[in-house]
Amino acid sequence: MASLPNVPNLFLDSEKAEFDAAVADIASGEASVFALRCHNLPASAELTETLATAFLFTNAILMARSQRKIVKLVTLDVADEALRYSYANSFRALFDSEFSSLENVERWHGYLEARQHVAVGALEDTQKAIEFFRHAGISRSASALHRADVYMGIENVPATDSAGGQFAFDDANIYAPKLAGAHSDTAIALKSVFLADGVKVRTGRRGQNVVIELDCAEADTGIREWLAHIERILALDFYRLGV
Repeated sequence: MASLPNVPNLFLDSEKAEFDAAVADIASGEASVFALRCHNLPASAELTETLATAFLFTNAILMARSQRKIVKLVTLDVADEALRYSYANSFRALFDSEFSSLENVERWHGYLEARQHVAVGALEDTQKAIEFFRHAGISRSASALHRADVYMGIENVPATDSAGGQFAFDDANIYAPKLAGAHSDTAIALKSVFLADGVKVRTGRRGQNVVIELDCAEADTGIREWLAHIERILALDFYRLGV
């Protein structure tokens, strides 16, 4: 894919190399995957914060349930390459800042609740993640300094391309899609499917891997649906469930 003239790579080679370590953890079974695939992204500055907030809030719920390290992934589907840089840098700014600290669980909840994306009761599950850090002997100040390590990919653009991200999804096998980095790749096992307006959620056995595909043209509806049903999605080992 041709890139804009005189524009640097979307991600540095060193950033792409960081994904190799994540691939090794996933391939060895030491880590599970939580991915948000953002399809049909429009030009919207506010949407970046909404997506990042919903992603981090859901990750906190997963942390309370998972017995493994979670590798966090976000992919962007943006046709306009100039807009792609804007989205990538906006997500970088949010994930690399104090905004992504687990200390902000209530802030994320308030943001989503104000936009009618989530019910009050959902906060109870995310509190379990905070309790984990406390019982692990990690101080409040250390938790506040925590930043979410999130790898970013570009839909339909390989990581080896200058316009690509740190990885890309290869969907040749829908039950075992590949995460393809610039230098290595691995497949993840997916079994169950949850379908609702604006969103599809695929999970591995007992919710081990979670891949959310969001149609950003219906972002509000899709986010509301996935958060409203996250308990059912993670608690059941189902084959196919829709609402």
